[in-house]
Amino acid sequence: VSQSRYEFSEKIVSLDEVTDVDGIMYLVAHDALRTVSLETLKQKCRGQHPILFDLKRVYSRAAAEDAGFTYLCL
Repeated sequence: VSQSRYEFSEKIVSLDEVTDVDGIMYLVAHDALRTVSLETLKQKCRGQHPILFDLKRVYSRAAAEDAGFTYLCL
């Protein structure tokens, strides 16, 4: 955690603290994160089509787009 703060100058917060973001970057597939619904993630975002960058492909493109996200993955 301290390493990421040094490199990115960002504070790591709980999901409950996240509000009004332009998008979500899903970089790890921890079990605790797999249970978060797309609807919950969408409520944390502003705008009609926030970006969901899903590195681990936890969500399907169709489900993410149906939820209103612009879906990106590798």
